[in-house]
Amino acid sequence: MMDFIADNYQSEQPQPILIEAATGLGKTLGYLLPYSYLMSSTKKLVVATSTTLLQDQILTQARPLLEKLIGRPVLAEVVKSPRHYIDLHRFTLSLQLPHKNRLTRLLQMKILIWLTQTVTGDLDELNLTSYQTPFFINIRHRGVASLDPQAPFYQDDFLRRLTKRQQQAELLVTNHAYLAEHASDQQTWGERPYLVVDEAQSMIFNVQSIAQQTWSLSRWQLWAQKGLQYTTTTQSNNLATLFPPKTAENRSLKYLHKTLTKLTRTLTALETYLKTSFDVRDQQRPITDRYLNPDEVIQFVNGCQREFKHLNRELLTIQDHFLALRYSLEQQLERYAASDLSVWQAFENEINLLLADVEHYQRFEQLFIAVKPQEQHALSIQSIQPAQPSQLPQFKLQWQLVSAGTQMQSLLQHFEPVTLTGATLAVNGQFTYLKREFGFDDDQPLMTKKLRSPFHFKQQARFLIATDGPVQKELTPNDYQRQIARQILTLVTNNPHQTLILFNANQTLEQVYYALAHAGLSLDREVLAQGVTGSAEKITKRFMLGHDAVLLATSSFMAGIDFPESALEMVILVQLPFDAPNAVQTKVRYAQLTAQGQNPFKTEALPKATIRFRQAFGRLIRTSDDRGVFVCLDPRLLTTQYGQQMCRALPASLPQKAAPVTTIRELIDLFWLNSD
Repeated sequence: MMDFIADNYQSEQPQPILIEAATGLGKTLGYLLPYSYLMSSTKKLVVATSTTLLQDQILTQARPLLEKLIGRPVLAEVVKSPRHYIDLHRFTLSLQLPHKNRLTRLLQMKILIWLTQTVTGDLDELNLTSYQTPFFINIRHRGVASLDPQAPFYQDDFLRRLTKRQQQAELLVTNHAYLAEHASDQQTWGERPYLVVDEAQSMIFNVQSIAQQTWSLSRWQLWAQKGLQYTTTTQSNNLATLFPPKTAENRSLKYLHKTLTKLTRTLTALETYLKTSFDVRDQQRPITDRYLNPDEVIQFVNGCQREFKHLNRELLTIQDHFLALRYSLEQQLERYAASDLSVWQAFENEINLLLADVEHYQRFEQLFIAVKPQEQHALSIQSIQPAQPSQLPQFKLQWQLVSAGTQMQSLLQHFEPVTLTGATLAVNGQFTYLKREFGFDDDQPLMTKKLRSPFHFKQQARFLIATDGPVQKELTPNDYQRQIARQILTLVTNNPHQTLILFNANQTLEQVYYALAHAGLSLDREVLAQGVTGSAEKITKRFMLGHDAVLLATSSFMAGIDFPESALEMVILVQLPFDAPNAVQTKVRYAQLTAQGQNPFKTEALPKATIRFRQAFGRLIRTSDDRGVFVCLDPRLLTTQYGQQMCRALPASLPQKAAPVTTIRELIDLFWLNSD
């Protein structure tokens, strides 16, 4: 792998290259070492991987090994969104405001202690389940450009210092999502840097997610109406008492009230236009998705021009007057009583939620204005009917990318010829699917290489398929979840091996977690669940420290995360990893492929699911000393032709057996007995 990359860049005309490097080959060093002879602070190497967790693994595990190999230090920094970092000035102001919420006070204390320890200011180090509360929206960074040079913590700002180190670095490690949004940012990357996309198959999925913008008109209506309550002088708990009459602040408050009123009218006009122009109501279903064809998209764009102009003008006015009021308040905090500040804080939370969502709206607007609707994008209108007749329906607009190829080629133009790598890039031994998704046509040069696995799967692993696994479409959601929980209990009870259980849906994961807890499994061993017991980073660290833990996770754990040796000994795949067929993006993508005369299942669904299936198995055997069992509870592997095709995507030397779950449990015990 090293030679393949080195030879390419020693040639007169380097080409893009695609390398499938099997798990256990050490592919991170496989690309870092040859690039270490090319990269410098003026010609950087950018490595993009699928998650922020993997970014940290490259810096903390791979970089020290690289430095030993080449005999010199490597200047490397992480690159991710400013919102991951704390704004010290904003946090200081939050300490001066009253917080009735006990949880917020505890968070503030935790952050104060953390600030004595952190060298990065990265809020992810707190390992919290959610960072979407108004408190975190208030204290997270808005970018270096948002800082006031006169602010007391300007010189100490974490992001400012990080930006300086990034400019001096020769290796920058980022994630797919950030790269997709900031590929043209020469100030960060430098001019035409080298690029490695690790876990390249995940890049496609991430680019599609980034390009998908959802804008909820109803949520904006709610925020604007709540803001109006605090700016209306006839209401109790209004802001008029904070800003005396005939002052600049009082005039700003009146302008704010007037503009919020205009905003609600504009949103109402937009909703009325949607109702009258596009029939999205369906009284028989609580949620209705209405997909617009290219002609309807043009009609929508033309019909809403006036409303969007009004929105942009009103948002700017709201932001200007809100910031003016906030600045005035910050300068005179000592003159206000705690009750006054509580009113301001409640108002600020609502306006901050609105302004934090403006970035999504602006990207949404730019997408449908800049991109021709008949290309790779689609627009849908979602109507959510209320449970009570007195309530109004909710409207969401979703603009999405249904084919990433053009976007990917545009991204790659900012870099030297790319190196795409990963452990599961091929489908049935061919790279056709990935090449198409990255936008490479038959005329473009792309060198490929497939490297064999060094492992002896016959001795190291078993693949077991449940013949009595529940069939989801034949059961109610509750019955399906109960049966999955029972089968998992059969497999893990008194089976003290580190186990990862992979789900397609968050709701199924949560219900199965509670069922396992109710059955008493958490009394005997640690049971972790993504999004329930902690964030992905937090539960990963907990799982690594365990010896018989059970981890319930979603598809984000199918790729990249490394649990070597006894850190992971059994993987249970609950369902075949197909995209949800009812998801808006899936429906639109399939409709587009059908219109092109292609079979969506063969062209899109099966290749994508096969790659994820290979990824799920790839979590298990990471070193030559690993032993493990891969169990699939989805009987479609046995009863369908595509299921059998997916089975053939796994290593040929891997022993496979189909049996009822009770027999599978006996086979697992026998495997470990023989291994011991």
